[in-house]
Amino acid sequence: MRFISVVIAVSLTACASAPQMAWVRTDGKSTSSDPASSQLLQTDKTICQGEREKVNLSDVTFTQAGFADMSIAAHNRTDALDAAVNACMAEKGYVLVPGDQAEAQRQQFAAVEATKQAQQTAQAQPPRSEKKRPATATVQ
Repeated sequence: MRFISVVIAVSLTACASAPQMAWVRTDGKSTSSDPASSQLLQTDKTICQGEREKVNLSDVTFTQAGFADMSIAAHNRTDALDAAVNACMAEKGYVLVPGDQAEAQRQQFAAVEATKQAQQTAQAQPPRSEKKRPATATVQ
């Protein structure tokens, strides 16, 4: 019984010390200052949470193992479910970063996006051609 108490205490401590995480768009758009982007983030999170639940329901297993084995299996299962959410959100253009680094990461993504846009604009413009001079006939 004492072992169970220690495992629960360690688990709660690990959860309490986990850093706050935030989703950041890879195109650099702010989800906090733009209501449309904020709504899209909430929609995408809901969709990806649904994907997590699909994985959760499709992988139900029963085992006759000890408490430690079940604890490890539960942890591995949680990691797999979180990976499903991260993959879904990545497909939608988000990455999960520590909350205190979110704004800096967003700014980096915005700078990369601005560079891409500038390159695309430069490529889309036709090259400047020199004015053609009228051909002159030479008399001999």
